Amino acid sequence: MAEEKDADGCASSGIDVVIPAHEKDHATLAAALASVQRHLPEARRIVIVSKEPFDGAAALRLCEWFPEGEFTSYFCQHVTSSNGAFACDGWVLQQLIKLYCFRVIPGLRDHVLVMDADLIWLRHVTFLHSATTNAPASSQPSSVQGCVFSLAEQDVPHVRSRVDLHRYDDFIERFIPNQPIRKRHPRAETAVVHHCLFQRHVVESLLTTVEAAYAEQGSPQRFFEAFLASSVELGGRVSEYELYVSFARQFFSESIKERPLSLYVVQDWSGALGDPPPGVDSIVSHSHLRGLSPHELLNREGILGSASGSRGPDGSDVLRQQQMRGWATRQFARRMASINAADRGDSGGMTLYLSNLLAAVEKAT
Repeated sequence: MAEEKDADGCASSGIDVVIPAHEKDHATLAAALASVQRHLPEARRIVIVSKEPFDGAAALRLCEWFPEGEFTSYFCQHVTSSNGAFACDGWVLQQLIKLYCFRVIPGLRDHVLVMDADLIWLRHVTFLHSATTNAPASSQPSSVQGCVFSLAEQDVPHVRSRVDLHRYDDFIERFIPNQPIRKRHPRAETAVVHHCLFQRHVVESLLTTVEAAYAEQGSPQRFFEAFLASSVELGGRVSEYELYVSFARQFFSESIKERPLSLYVVQDWSGALGDPPPGVDSIVSHSHLRGLSPHELLNREGILGSASGSRGPDGSDVLRQQQMRGWATRQFARRMASINAADRGDSGGMTLYLSNLLAAVEKAT
């Protein structure tokens, strides 16, 4: 059956998925792709953007490769500087790939899930929301589901991420001259949840709004040039996720419906897939965690958000608590076995790790 197209030739139902990937991401990328196909029923096209084709993608249906060089060529063609040069590091480039995916990748749907290559879905998740109860959400989406994590002490364990995710707040308020974007809860929440459903009209409005603001103050430049300049000024502390969510909340509040999801930050992603935390929606395994020792991971691993596992026959939380308690017990035993005798003397580190596990159990209530 031919796929329905809109006036611009883009497929109109479901969502597409765009994943920028680096060589360091190949360890998790196949699992991330498989999880999209298994757990995201609205996903249609899955596009990997990287310098070279990912070998494992050919074995997975619906995946396609798009050359990263098409993006750098686009930026070089549209740069406003006199020398026509474009250069940036990989951290910033992967953010710009997400923000410019609608302009550079032909035929994308109007709803695109951009996600990191180290994010692996564990549970069934949908993103389109319809105000018409009798219509499938994928056919008449009036808004999209978005996730923002609270950074309150009761919601996020005492892991490094709880501190690190504050660092983008200054960028949000300083990025657009004379028209600041306001975070709803500065220092108390984060949109850096390793994925976001971008809507074409919101992204286009963001890009044109930024360019108009810089032109108005007498320094015309492209959006990507302003983004690069902010990255240099702030030492790399820029975030596409924070920027998009804050902009959408402020100017397109009717287009985004927020809902809670949970995320397990972990080094051993394959082990986590073998024994996933009950009720947790996804795991993320950052490349910078993979070379750390078990002792160094004590304050870096943990569950963000509240798990939503199974309830008992009477609708109670007893079964969910039991499942999470069993999982936490197994994790603590494994960690104790993996840490050498000298490091076990670090009572502070072990106490922190144990408290994070107990917090996960408490949040499952």
